[in-house]
Amino acid sequence: MKKLILMLLLLISVFSFSKENFTENEKIIALKQFVEFQKALKNKDINTLKNYIDNPVYGFNYIDGKSYTDYEVPVSHEEIVKYKTKFLNEIKEMALLKVDLNSNTVKKYKNGDLEITAGFSTTENNEGWGLDPDEKTFEVFYYYDDPEFPGYNRYVFKFENNKLKLHALYVGP
Repeated sequence: MKKLILMLLLLISVFSFSKENFTENEKIIALKQFVEFQKALKNKDINTLKNYIDNPVYGFNYIDGKSYTDYEVPVSHEEIVKYKTKFLNEIKEMALLKVDLNSNTVKKYKNGDLEITAGFSTTENNEGWGLDPDEKTFEVFYYYDDPEFPGYNRYVFKFENNKLKLHALYVGP
C-alpha cells in the first residue's frame, strides 16, 4: 500500500516539476480533443470515439470475454465496436475529469477510494515508463486506494500530427 502511494506521489511530482514536451498551443489542441473524447464517451458514441483511439489499442483485457494476460495483444476498432458496452464501461470514469481550457489544465477527481488525475508527458516521466523521452503523451491515471485491492490504471494518449489518440492501458496491482 505504501509503495502505491509513493508511486502516485512520484508520478504527480514528475507531472508538476519536470520539463513538459508540449507547447502551449499543443496543449490547447490536445485538451480540446480530450473534451471531445469525453463528450463522445458520455454520449456512448462509439463511432466518434474511434477517432480518438489508435487502431489497434493495447492493454485492454476482457473486451471480448477472453482474458488477455499479455498486454501486448492489440484490440481493433472492430472489436471495440462489437463489445462497445464492455469497452465503454472500462473507460467511463475518464468523463469525470474536468478540463479547464482557459488554464490548459485538468482538475483531479476524487470520490471515495478512486482518484483520477491527468497530465502531459515530460522527458523524465517518459524515461521512467520506458518511452522515447521526446514522445508527446497525455496520460490519465486512475488510482484505487482500496485496502484490499489497491491498484492503478494508466491510460496513455499519444499526440502526433496534432491528433490525440488513446494508445494503451497499463494496469498495476
